[in-house]
Amino acid sequence: QSKSTASENSFRDGLSLGYGPASPLHNTRLYDESNKEEDVRVVFYRDSASWCPYCQKVWIALETKRIPYRVERINMRCYGDKPATFLRLQPNGNIPVCIIDGTVYGQSNDI
Repeated sequence: QSKSTASENSFRDGLSLGYGPASPLHNTRLYDESNKEEDVRVVFYRDSASWCPYCQKVWIALETKRIPYRVERINMRCYGDKPATFLRLQPNGNIPVCIIDGTVYGQSNDI
């Protein structure tokens, strides 16, 4: 039976708070205690498998600039249908999509 190390436990605790090193496992990314949940102005719709290169490009930019964001994971077409709520935002179903201060951006270069 395996046991988690102290650093693994610390990493997992940070995930729930949005802190710690960059990880595709974050649902909300705050970076540290200086940012609060209400500071999040970006909702990032990305692939659920975390391997779409266009999503990676946006993710790297958000991380590099340390912009707080919330993640919504969306299936790529090869993994199944997209939710109707997402298709209302992005009728063609392409990812990534970001909502920034209420404005929808549907192409990685625009984001």
